[in-house]
Amino acid sequence: MYALGALVVLAFFVLIIALVKVEIPLPNEKILYLVVGALVGSFNQVTNFFFGSSKGSKDKTDLLANK
Repeated sequence: MYALGALVVLAFFVLIIALVKVEIPLPNEKILYLVVGALVGSFNQVTNFFFGSSKGSKDKTDLLANK
């Protein structure tokens, strides 16, 4: 779980840097936009899980399980 989350975050930042530094060929623009959109959605889900309300819910569940 942690490795997959780290992979998504790493891929997000690598893609952002690549978009700034590399010129995208015109025929590949639409495919790249699709990949960027999917990666942004995945990045959002990963950050929400580890730092958002899902994290609080998981912590609460863990506390209840330990009692």
